[in-house]
Amino acid sequence: MAVVSRPYQSEDDYTALRQFLINLPDMRIAAGTFTIGDLDWWRFQHDDPNQIFKVQLWIDGDNVIGCALPESSSVDLFLHPGYRHVEGEMIDWAIAYARSNEVGEITIIANDRDRPRQAALRARGFESTDAHYVFRGRSLEWAIPAPVLPAGFRFGDSVDADDAYIAARVNVHRAAWEPSRMTVTKHQAVMRSPTYRPDLDLVVIGPDEAFATCTIVWFDEQNSIGVFEPVGCHPAFRQQGLTRAMMFEGMRRLQKLGAQRAFVNSWHASVPANRLYEACGFQLVDRPRKWVKQL
Repeated sequence: MAVVSRPYQSEDDYTALRQFLINLPDMRIAAGTFTIGDLDWWRFQHDDPNQIFKVQLWIDGDNVIGCALPESSSVDLFLHPGYRHVEGEMIDWAIAYARSNEVGEITIIANDRDRPRQAALRARGFESTDAHYVFRGRSLEWAIPAPVLPAGFRFGDSVDADDAYIAARVNVHRAAWEPSRMTVTKHQAVMRSPTYRPDLDLVVIGPDEAFATCTIVWFDEQNSIGVFEPVGCHPAFRQQGLTRAMMFEGMRRLQKLGAQRAFVNSWHASVPANRLYEACGFQLVDRPRKWVKQL
């Protein structure tokens, strides 16, 4: 049966899209640099709640084998490696989408180890840039260091979160990524997403009940992996070891759930974040790099 391409249409497509990501052959080792948790985060915290309907799917029979997640001037492409012959068609769709938005250039991510995509992009006039993410992973099959917090600090999660707790949770996120567009409404939407677990929505709370750090850990039970996305710390609480302790707490919780590997992504120029993840035992998996074409 020939591969067909069509726009996203319904929640049934979302289920199929999630299954596509779960079934990617390198998910257990490299997490494909995009997981069901990343998909939920992208969708439910997006400024436009209808952005999901701009997604383009490539389908073989009843199975999604590729997808394009567009913004105005960038498109993220994900493809099962058994369907490399579709790569060019997907890139051409992304170019056409960007032109329909009348932007001056388009950006597509290619991992440094993904030579076929690099070749397809280069053939269409894309150029590699220095701008990239650093995708790291670590095993959870051995003992995880016990998290150590300063006196008076404690871990919190969203298991029994009330409205006041959620508001404080949103405020620490906004402080960590100021300026931030996160809102209570968006976070509540994230909390309703399929992969979200309230016991893995972690914070560190100070002696005066101030929220100091935050992260969501996304657990893919079928692949026995977890992803930290996002990870942040309020500026007033940095350089105190709080985020490192939260990372270890998250890994220990993942381990108890049966996860075998954990992953985290960071921007190449974010020196504190990169040092933190290295100190937590995360090692380089790949570098998702921005490739740009002038239109």
